[in-house]
Amino acid sequence: MVRTRAFVLRTGAAAAAAAACRIPAFAQGTATPLKVGAYPTDTFCEAYYAADKGFYKDAGFNVEITSLGSGTALAAAALSGALDVAVTNGLAVASAQLRNVPLVFVASAGLYNPAGTQLLVAESGPIRSAKDLSGKIVAVSSVKGAEALGLQAWIDQNGGDSSQVKLTEIAPSEMPAATLRGTIAAGVVTEPNLSAARAGGGLRSIGAPFDPFGSRFLLGGWCANATWVKNNPAVVKRFVDVTYATAKWANAHHDESAAILAKYAKLSPDVLRTMVRCPYGESLVPAMLQPIYDLAVKYKMLDRSVDANTVIAKV
Repeated sequence: MVRTRAFVLRTGAAAAAAAACRIPAFAQGTATPLKVGAYPTDTFCEAYYAADKGFYKDAGFNVEITSLGSGTALAAAALSGALDVAVTNGLAVASAQLRNVPLVFVASAGLYNPAGTQLLVAESGPIRSAKDLSGKIVAVSSVKGAEALGLQAWIDQNGGDSSQVKLTEIAPSEMPAATLRGTIAAGVVTEPNLSAARAGGGLRSIGAPFDPFGSRFLLGGWCANATWVKNNPAVVKRFVDVTYATAKWANAHHDESAAILAKYAKLSPDVLRTMVRCPYGESLVPAMLQPIYDLAVKYKMLDRSVDANTVIAKV
């Protein structure tokens, strides 16, 4: 696990924006310290928006944002108490519950946008459908993650046989080149690499491998240790309120949020102008998670069934 430096983001006044997004009012006084774990990608960037726009300050928080390199690392830090809240994926929380580990979701983060995740193949190659992938090597970022799970389900639901497909792990930024070289037959490519791949040419999409999870699939959510949630209900409620207010702002202000994303994710303005942006959830319901849990059991990524109701804290 690689940990990058923790840093405190200074926040400024944003009264007009706060009012428009209904940032929860908080009485003047000592700000509540809050350790937040995030990662500067489009899916997990809400904390940076809230800090830069002054939303956390307006809600009475003094926030320290720590960036870690994966959802698994962020979830582990929240569980240990090193962080109060952090973004992670649905499978991480379900796996924790099956081990009787007290990790729960308190709010949604990034939601699925079909246009932002595609299965790419060589434009001049013979692969046209899921059936054509039999006997081929297909790349995902993790063979134990949502990409691999969605891909297997997509293949089986579209006339192919996932048991005849060999999955391999390749860094997302390397998938387009590997597909063009013929090292792999196809790769699950997400933004911002997807837009770059399309701009480079030579590749085409044969499907959206997250579709089996449904149109409102939760790519990421805010998790915390269940004991901390139980002991700090007012803080949790205030955090959830400001998170959803930030989501509403970000969903309605792509140009402004893109500038913040570019700063922390080190993306060029040209990339952000063309990439498919992630919508953010403004609520959290079991239907955003249950399909992935059901498929995870079918494809043996989870040992047994998980009820999505049990991984969502009642805030």
